[in-house]
Amino acid sequence: MGNPFMEDSGDLLTLDTKLIMNKGVVRTIYTAKDIGEKQYSTFVQERLTSSSNLRLSDIVSKNNLPLFSKHHAKEQSKGKEPFASVKMNCALFARLYIACQAREGDLDGFFEHENQSCLPSISDMGRLRHGPKSDLLECLSSFCTSSKGAPSVEAILLDGAAVIHMLKPAGCRTFNNYAADVFLPYITTQLATVSRVDIVWDRYQTDSLKQSTRELRTQGGTVQRRRVVPGTLLPGKTGSFLRNEQNKDELFHFLSDCVQIYNAHGKLVISTNDQNVVTADLNNSTLSDVENLEPCTHEETDTRLLLHVAHCAKQGLRKVTICTVDTDVVGLAIGHFHALEINELWISFGVGTHFRQIAVHEIAKNMSTKAKPLMFFHAISGCDTVSSFLGCGKKSAWFAWDACPAMTNAFLTLSSQPEEIDMQTMDEIERFIIIMYSRTCAVKKVNEARKILFAQGSRTIEHVPPTRAALVQHVKRAVY
Repeated sequence: MGNPFMEDSGDLLTLDTKLIMNKGVVRTIYTAKDIGEKQYSTFVQERLTSSSNLRLSDIVSKNNLPLFSKHHAKEQSKGKEPFASVKMNCALFARLYIACQAREGDLDGFFEHENQSCLPSISDMGRLRHGPKSDLLECLSSFCTSSKGAPSVEAILLDGAAVIHMLKPAGCRTFNNYAADVFLPYITTQLATVSRVDIVWDRYQTDSLKQSTRELRTQGGTVQRRRVVPGTLLPGKTGSFLRNEQNKDELFHFLSDCVQIYNAHGKLVISTNDQNVVTADLNNSTLSDVENLEPCTHEETDTRLLLHVAHCAKQGLRKVTICTVDTDVVGLAIGHFHALEINELWISFGVGTHFRQIAVHEIAKNMSTKAKPLMFFHAISGCDTVSSFLGCGKKSAWFAWDACPAMTNAFLTLSSQPEEIDMQTMDEIERFIIIMYSRTCAVKKVNEARKILFAQGSRTIEHVPPTRAALVQHVKRAVY
């Protein structure tokens, strides 16, 4: 249980299980006395001193305040109302279109504007629209031969969050048991064939662009907060526990502290700890220079892993493996490979039957001029911070890229984050988007394509491209 007097966080928690109560329970503790006194006064006034019709034996209504044993309010269904709203908006759009035809209105002008506050083609009721990012791997499969055998490398970089989801706490009672019996032995196994292992953890910021993506991970029930200290009992459902950002953040810091006292037997283990890094290096001559790794303001593991790859290269390690389950890392690694100054970069991707070894160096070589623009292609077609297009996944976008060779230079230009998007590049983007939606549509302007595709009668408004004005903003977000 530990010393309760060492707890100085201000949270309300149970001493044995370290379960942290939410703000509703804390509010109940602070206001219960005032609520009770107010209700007592009302009871006396209405039933004893006044001439109301209430009898002394009439039932007093419950307060239904959040309590220790029942501290989560029942979540209301959020799916039906938005869905009905979308259907109503789309039906309204169809009626407006028919009325515009009947009254000889300006149909071209009609399709130049979005007629809904939330764009249905690239918005999910005001939130980012997410698609299957993993389809990108199928698009890249022709550029290399993947295998399941472990390559011979000098360093392994681990996506910490992916490792935690993979390592199940079977037989462990406390977080300390998990670290000592599961996590650190896994690090030892990884060190068996390499001289360096890096563990890179996510950082969670309240103003993050990825907030909507993270909210999706919390769906499926309320997540219980739990303090992560060595003696705390492990939760029964680790999947539910890991859906909470604060739980994960505390767990990442705890495991990072464990790495700092880990016996690496003369080899090097580096773990990120917020903006800084900690090392387990008993042989001080192995590496003393980590100043290029800290402080690091990168929020995501995706980009921070590549920083560690570059650091490995500076230390003379030319063959590196990244272990992850995030498609974003694959796209970033391919796009930046030629700047990393290493000979071989492998990605151990996925788990179980979906596990594969991806040769990033081979893909980057075979893609040639398409390697660097791949990052912007991945962003504009949908990633964690940019909406995807409804009904148009990575495969449709890849076909459009193959059909529009000029897009390679356009994507390369936009990858350099220009302050302004020139008209020629935007015209090429429009044609690219049109081919994504229809391979047979011959027009070059997206507003014209909206009119043609909708008039065919086989598409609802959410399945036609956004307007040019909306597309410009979408491209700007992808550039950012």
